[in-house]
Amino acid sequence: LDGLDTIYIHKEEATHPTRIKTHLGRRNPSYCTSSGKVLMAFSDPEITERIIAKGLTSYTNQTITNAENLRTVLTNIKSNGYATAREEFVKGTISIAAPIFDYTGKIVAALSVVGSAKRMKPYKRTEFAAVVKRAATDASERLGYDRRYL
Repeated sequence: LDGLDTIYIHKEEATHPTRIKTHLGRRNPSYCTSSGKVLMAFSDPEITERIIAKGLTSYTNQTITNAENLRTVLTNIKSNGYATAREEFVKGTISIAAPIFDYTGKIVAALSVVGSAKRMKPYKRTEFAAVVKRAATDASERLGYDRRYL
């Protein structure tokens, strides 16, 4: 998070000929991207309230624009350990993200995968969620995170 927005700081391109455009350094609204929702879910609730107060603009017909619905989604993300965004910011894309924690247990980043809604079928989303969660846990552990001690 940078302020109330999500900033993308690194990406790896897929080898598949259809690519989803993401831009390093781009600011995206946090409430309608999987990375942003993960960052919100595991951050201080005051951040969520500030984002809601700023307004939940609709980007597609799937964008969450109701504050209570967003709070419910964030609670579920915290329970599940990952977030999804199904065509909420960009029509035709789905993303899945998991949190990266530092040695103090503070969320410092999110790891996500973004794909075409046509290609990322429900059974694939489950597989991707498991892979993304494992990779985010590995990254967290390299930063000294150990949930047993927190």
